[in-house]
Amino acid sequence: MLRLGLTTNELLIFALATRTHQLKNTQMKKLYSFLSIGFLALSAIGQSTQDVTFKVDMNSYTGTAFKGVFVNGNYNGWCGSCNALTDANKDGVWEGTFNIKSDSIEYKFTLDGWTGEEALTSGTSCTKTTGGYTNRFVKLSGNLTIATVCWNRCSACKTVASKSVTFNCNMKQYTKTFTDVFVTGTFNAWSGNANKMTDPDGDKIYSTTLTLTDDSIEYKFEVDNWKDEEKMTAGTPCVKTTGVNTNRFVKLTGNKTLDNVCWASCDVCATTSGLNKVNIASMNLYPNPTQGLINLNLGLTQKETVSVFVYDVRGNKLYSKTLTGAAVNETIDMTAHSAGVYMVSVTTSKGTIHKEFVLNK
Repeated sequence: MLRLGLTTNELLIFALATRTHQLKNTQMKKLYSFLSIGFLALSAIGQSTQDVTFKVDMNSYTGTAFKGVFVNGNYNGWCGSCNALTDANKDGVWEGTFNIKSDSIEYKFTLDGWTGEEALTSGTSCTKTTGGYTNRFVKLSGNLTIATVCWNRCSACKTVASKSVTFNCNMKQYTKTFTDVFVTGTFNAWSGNANKMTDPDGDKIYSTTLTLTDDSIEYKFEVDNWKDEEKMTAGTPCVKTTGVNTNRFVKLTGNKTLDNVCWASCDVCATTSGLNKVNIASMNLYPNPTQGLINLNLGLTQKETVSVFVYDVRGNKLYSKTLTGAAVNETIDMTAHSAGVYMVSVTTSKGTIHKEFVLNK
């Protein structure tokens, strides 16, 4: 008699293997599916859940008006408006608590779903950059209340004194058609329609007053939500150039009312009435820009002595001449000077008027 030499356990294993081999493909797929579900369940069991509280301080936000603040992240599929924050006591700090099953998350705060969102800086302490996207990042190991942060920052909002700043722009010499004038800048994330200016008395001087906490701002005036904008000249007294962008610039140390400047100029508009106050009936400076020679034509309201000066942007006097008469026609030679922005000042017995010109080479 042939002895197989198999134990009872070995026979059972052999029988199970034979039966498994005989299973049809569909049965095998069912088995694999069952095993996959089991592994996923075990994975989920191994991942803890925790209550996470988010808080964002919106008091320093000066951008476009919003109705709601939300938190979006990889834990909720960047869903838009599924995790709304609330500000029950109206203190400007929006918060919400959500149950999250993950050991770390990327997230950011957004406005009205995805109408607005934070623009976080890569490399800052609270962020992680993945695939070109920079988001907030936090590890989770239990229930957590994340410290209150300022919108778009890793830290809390600075407690600084607010300042009332009044912006004014004289549109009398703007020749294009427009509907509305806006002021935009670093204080409102360069929004095209957040801070509309008004002209209630119809004198073409548009104004608005904002409460700001910044120590300094870059800004400019624009019309109809960026349909047109000021083209400021680098090197002029009221501007700051960063990279290729030249904007108006002002330091804020307290409440401030800015001058009624002319569109795209650091100066007030040279109106006829303004000229008359210094006994000047007309003033023309041409060609502007110039390649070297600049012509100054003055019509005076009476015969008198006038002084003509030319300054560079640093305040250095480059030219001076005293003339007498009821009219002045002077050609100023700037060919020896470098390309840039210059200022002509005309002084009469009643005061001084200024006008800029650009020297191109």
